[in-house]
Amino acid sequence: MGPRARLVPVLRAEVYHLAAFIIAMFTLSALREYMGVGALWGVPVASSYRLSGIMLPFSGFILLGFFIAFLRFFNRRVTGFLIEENYRHQTRFEVRRIND
Repeated sequence: MGPRARLVPVLRAEVYHLAAFIIAMFTLSALREYMGVGALWGVPVASSYRLSGIMLPFSGFILLGFFIAFLRFFNRRVTGFLIEENYRHQTRFEVRRIND
């Protein structure tokens, strides 16, 4: 396996990581601006509440922590459900009766 064959999967993974980072930062910045200023990209949006503290720099890290915790929780729930379904499917057909 040559170096070029290993380069393509690495570049593909890096593009996926970059896209995930961009989506996460886009989501967090939109959420912070909506909750803090009541606008999205400078356009006022009807908002019933505003949290001025969310515009402080450290609140971005706190919000990022909550975002990561939510994603981990969601990932574990989905993964656990898929593993449980796979286990049920496998055991349903592997149970055999032993005749004496």
